[in-house]
Amino acid sequence: MATNKERIENLEVGLGGIQANLSIMELGVNDKLHQLENAISKISEVLSTRQDPASSNINERSGQSSYGRSSENTKGGRPMFSSKFAKLEFPKYSGDDPTEWFTRVDQFFEYQGTLETQKVSLASFHLEGEANQWWQWLRKAYHEERKEGWTQKALVGTFMGGLKAEITDGIQMFKPKSLKEAISLARMRDEQLNRYETAARPFSRTTIGSSPTKTKTLSPMKRLTWAEMQRRRAQGLCFNCDEKFAL
Repeated sequence: MATNKERIENLEVGLGGIQANLSIMELGVNDKLHQLENAISKISEVLSTRQDPASSNINERSGQSSYGRSSENTKGGRPMFSSKFAKLEFPKYSGDDPTEWFTRVDQFFEYQGTLETQKVSLASFHLEGEANQWWQWLRKAYHEERKEGWTQKALVGTFMGGLKAEITDGIQMFKPKSLKEAISLARMRDEQLNRYETAARPFSRTTIGSSPTKTKTLSPMKRLTWAEMQRRRAQGLCFNCDEKFAL
């Protein structure tokens, strides 16, 4: 077994090695700091040096004259353009698989920085064949069906006239004043009816020998044409029945 004296000597040797390594590391760090200081000094000198105005104008003119050539290289006799401002052609679409076309259009919009309000109009100019015919039909149908200047009362009446009777009956008592309120009430009423239907379904049983329960059949919901809606609105009639409409 090693004596205490030997152990102490081994520790002293180990500490000596550690101190030597630390000294080497310290020298390396000092060298790096010195190199960094030199680099910062050179950068400061470059930034503080003012270029002569005459030479600046000459360099500027030469840069402008060689701009086109600097962005054009030759490879095998063919020009290779690397300029950021190269002209891009907008991808056209004629009715085939739109996935690739969507990707290319998104890339074009991102590169050009196209505004959201301009994207649809710009893309519609590059539709061809059946795709262009579909777009023209859609625009025409949209403008023909679009009506402006409706009051909230007329919007609420039109909306409620297209609902199911059980939903309309459940929200009329609240007398919605706006279309947004009517839509919110209709959604809540629809969710309520769905919960009732789900809760009642597992408990429906049939007793042997009992007569089947008669269920009330709802009359099919009447879909009004635009002309009928206009006539009922002018006469002040409800869109779902022939009575006077009131909120």
